[in-house]
Amino acid sequence: MPEQTEDYGESFAYKRVPMRERTVAELNGNDIRAAVIGTVVDVNGERFVVDDGTGTVEVLMPAEAKAPAAGTLVRVIGRVRAEEGVHIEAEAVQQMAGLDVNLYKSLKRLL
Repeated sequence: MPEQTEDYGESFAYKRVPMRERTVAELNGNDIRAAVIGTVVDVNGERFVVDDGTGTVEVLMPAEAKAPAAGTLVRVIGRVRAEEGVHIEAEAVQQMAGLDVNLYKSLKRLL
């Protein structure tokens, strides 16, 4: 019997929407996926709050994941939800300890 192979090519239906770099103030219900860089200011179980200087946003972690500690600089990538206020369902949380936040903000303003 011949071996079956799958060729997804262009027929593959699942395509991930690109994430967009946002500040907390820029997040809204029209965003699907976004990335926010900020400092963790509060942790409660699998939920934590990030402050990027323009505002705060609650981040929900998957049940099996551990939230970062308060005071940690992070980039959160995830799905933006607008039910009961804007929040992010995290897909990835990256520690950004080596990032020069002021330089990052200056470069972002130039782009």
